[in-house]
Amino acid sequence: MTTFSWLSMGMLAVALGCTRDSVPKSPPLLAPAAATDGRAMSLYVATLTPQNSELAGRRITGTVSFVARGDQLDVTLDARGLTDGPHIAMLHGFADEREAACPTREADRNRDGVVDSEETTSTTGAPLVPLNYRMSTLGTASDDYADARDGRLLFEHSTSQSDLLASLGAEYGIRRLAVESYAVVVYGVSELTVVPRSVRPFANATAWQSLPVACGVVTRIR
Repeated sequence: MTTFSWLSMGMLAVALGCTRDSVPKSPPLLAPAAATDGRAMSLYVATLTPQNSELAGRRITGTVSFVARGDQLDVTLDARGLTDGPHIAMLHGFADEREAACPTREADRNRDGVVDSEETTSTTGAPLVPLNYRMSTLGTASDDYADARDGRLLFEHSTSQSDLLASLGAEYGIRRLAVESYAVVVYGVSELTVVPRSVRPFANATAWQSLPVACGVVTRIR
């Protein structure tokens, strides 16, 4: 199985010395965002919009929500229009907490008609947190990511904010999870897609696995 060890690009590395999240065979449903259990709750939402639709052959839509209750962070990614199989999804941002933005065509610096993963970071910032079952340790093996089925990618997971911050602190010196300043990017098209040779893929991954197909800026709701 292909492993997305593209973090060796220097954009992100797996933090050492932390306990990994468990990988559930069937991810449990998260509590509804409106539910409360006496703990203070913060809700952040990103609405996904298409990227590189011409190559993706479809328009990906969806939402990503982050619910913080105490030390717990619940993440739900619900996207439609994707090709079936695993998809890399990342929470991007800047270490100095500048506000991230989804790229426009202006980010296509080499004018090849594609905004690739490297060009995307000019507005979104670096990929900081993988939205997968190892997110607290920044793990990025291919089987850590959820699969899209019948065009729908549904990822639901709970993690510890303190464990995640420990990993981010060890790797980047980040001491606050500034979700409201971040953006979500979803990657991956069909392996049959003809991708220009000028497209920069992740290390140890193909160009079609690395192509951004959706992006959404995170906004605090409550």
